[in-house]
Amino acid sequence: MEKILKIIDKLISVSVFLGVIYVITKLFTASELSEKAFCDNVFLPAVVVYVLLVIRVNVMYKKDEIESVLHR
Repeated sequence: MEKILKIIDKLISVSVFLGVIYVITKLFTASELSEKAFCDNVFLPAVVVYVLLVIRVNVMYKKDEIESVLHR
């Protein structure tokens, strides 16, 4: 279970890093910096990170559930 959490943590770190690079490159290559263009470019990386965080929370919850059953 710990290995899964470490892998998910690394995936979150990489996703945040790549998301920031993606947004910066999209903003610098955009012809105009409108609010809609900014929202469109930020949406995909934010969704990826959000999904990974939800998975991590669920894995942590299951891990705590398993540990509480084992300690009874």
